[in-house]
Amino acid sequence: MSAAIAEAAVGKRTGRQAGPKRTRRIGSSRPLGFVLGLSPLVLGLILWEVFGDPTSFTFPPPSQWWTAAQGMHQEGLLVVAVWRTMLTFLLGLAISVFVGVVLGWAIGASRRVELALSPLLDFFRSMPSPALVPIATVIFGVSIGMSAIVMLIAIVWPVLLATVTARQTIPPVRLEMGRVLGLSTIDQLRKVVFPSLLPAIMTGTRVAVSQGFVIALLIDIIGSGAGVGRLLVVRQQTFDAASVWALLVVIGLFGLVANGVVAILDHRVQKGWRS
Repeated sequence: MSAAIAEAAVGKRTGRQAGPKRTRRIGSSRPLGFVLGLSPLVLGLILWEVFGDPTSFTFPPPSQWWTAAQGMHQEGLLVVAVWRTMLTFLLGLAISVFVGVVLGWAIGASRRVELALSPLLDFFRSMPSPALVPIATVIFGVSIGMSAIVMLIAIVWPVLLATVTARQTIPPVRLEMGRVLGLSTIDQLRKVVFPSLLPAIMTGTRVAVSQGFVIALLIDIIGSGAGVGRLLVVRQQTFDAASVWALLVVIGLFGLVANGVVAILDHRVQKGWRS
């Protein structure tokens, strides 16, 4: 009883409420959760390596994947393919985010413009992004610059639509406060509008990243590019299963890293915005 009273008195002096101590749950740590999430995959690969058939043409053990990856690297194919796909992905994503933010802000700032363009926006929003790749590839080609334009057409919509919605929901009093303080148009955009749009921009970017890597691979496959997607098709056509599995691992790792980086940035932005 006396210990509880003493704890309450200390809490009163320090301005904190006395209560039960918080305990961290097992798996609440992000690194630990990441490791636990990968453990079934690692266990499956170990079992595959131990019990797999080395003579299988379709399901070779993982050790053969590594050998195949080393072979593609020594031939100079793997690094070139990864670099080409990564460059297309990053360039297309950067252009898509920039265009999506600028157009989204402009459309969201005018109710009339938003009403006039809403049928077009709804049309593209309902269309799957991969469906736009074939016709866009035919029109623009498969060079790195043109591939970035194809990605822009396919993945700009999540960022654009999220920015439009966020711009429309900015409280008018916040914008009026900037005018009262005498902020210039540039300062108001930088200090008032953009911070208000940033959480929505990051949310749209996370969706665009997930779609963008798929689109980059489709551009290689459909347009006969020089990236990982095209190399995957070539190895599949020659029935080189070990190389196909190795390339699938490369694709998975690239997507995992890209989504992880954007998730960390999104978490920091959301945390800073709430504070």
